[in-house]
Amino acid sequence: MDLDQTPAPVIFASAADSELAAFGAAVDRAGFTGARAASIMALSHNMSVDMWLHKTVSKARIVVVRLLGGRPYWPYGVAELISLADNLNLKLVLLPGDAGVDPDLLERSNVTGEIWQHLHALFVAGGPDNMDRALSLMRQLAGGAVVSLPQAQPFPRFGCWSPETGVVGIKEFSPGWHTCTFGRVPAFVPILFYRAVLEG
Repeated sequence: MDLDQTPAPVIFASAADSELAAFGAAVDRAGFTGARAASIMALSHNMSVDMWLHKTVSKARIVVVRLLGGRPYWPYGVAELISLADNLNLKLVLLPGDAGVDPDLLERSNVTGEIWQHLHALFVAGGPDNMDRALSLMRQLAGGAVVSLPQAQPFPRFGCWSPETGVVGIKEFSPGWHTCTFGRVPAFVPILFYRAVLEG
């Protein structure tokens, strides 16, 4: 598969559609045209990786990749990105796709440990505000100077949501059970959905 993306200074890749959608939403909110997102699922063949690197990544200033399963999950892509970063003025941030710290990915990234930790924390915390902060940090890195390191803010792991109020308060009334306070709501139909739906 040839993604056939035009070059851009900021590149983000992940296997998670929810992360790609959240990144895209942050790019839209910022009105930023210098970012591209790619699904690692579409880059499973080595030739697909080669075409993507040549057409899109070779002109980038920063590439951030989230890898659930670490380097063995996408070994060719990681190796080629490292080689490209070594030969070009390209910042490479390889992050695990979960909350754990992956020393192997940290070692193969070429940004400081502090920057790596901040980006990792922003993705782990999730939510639109943290994705906006992650994009802001990526743009600073692409520009060559980090002005500030944004702190991740908590995003609820679970909760209740209504179209009128967004996420609403949760009150625990017995271990393992929760109820939401909607105020005076005449009637509603609860629909269960993943937290990732709100993250974008």
